[in-house]
Order: sequence, then structure tokens, then C-alpha cells
Amino acid sequence: MMRPTRRGYRLAVNALAAVAFIGIGGLQMYGVDAGPITSYGADLLAPPILYFAFREGYRFGRPATVWRLRPLGGLLVVFTGCAVWEWSQRYNLRGTPLAIAAGTFDWLDLGAYAFGLLVCYGLDILWLRPRLITPG
Repeated sequence: MMRPTRRGYRLAVNALAAVAFIGIGGLQMYGVDAGPITSYGADLLAPPILYFAFREGYRFGRPATVWRLRPLGGLLVVFTGCAVWEWSQRYNLRGTPLAIAAGTFDWLDLGAYAFGLLVCYGLDILWLRPRLITPG
């Protein structure tokens, strides 16, 4: 029997988060108010997608060099980016390239970012221990 790989787990969790993220975006696009699901669902699911993308790694040049972050590095990089994004919503950035971050600052968004990332970090650390599954 073939054992699952760490890469397989990362891809499966990332795919589930992406499908749920798209579903929540569809609800928002059609004006469905599902309470906290539509208010904080994207904030909860987008950071894990980025986290597992950084953990999966990127290939550069020839021969392909794989650049990937370790779990704590991925957590810190993604949360820092999310926090900067949310914090920039406190200011009027119209007329600047950062105007894409326009929105309303909400402390609960930062909490949703942190919760989603901590769940993924926990999955990455606890479920993906090298002794439990094969490398890959």
C-alpha cells in the first residue's frame, strides 16, 4: 500500500480551501448575505491558500532550483502580508498603486487571517511529520 505524501496533503488542503474560497466569492458576487460566512470566509480561506503555495515552492531557472519556505517562515510571511494589506485599509490611498487595498479596516479580519493560518500551520506541523508519512 502506498502511503500519502506531504505534497499530496498540502495540495489537497489547498484545493479544498480554493474551492471554498471560490464558493464564498460567488455568494458575495450574487449579493447573498450569509452572515459571517460571506463577511469573514474569504479572510479565513485566502491566507491558507497563500501559505500552502509558499510551502509547495517555486521553481527557478535551469536546472530547476526549488525555493520553498519552512512552516514557520510561511506563516510569518503570509500573516505579515495580510496584516499590511488590512492595515493599509485604515488610510485613504486613492490615486496610488495601493488603492487596490481600499476597504474597511476590521480587527476581526486580522483574527480570521491568524486563525486560518494557525490551523494550516498546525496541519503542516502535526499531520505532516516526517515519521508519519513519506517525503515528497
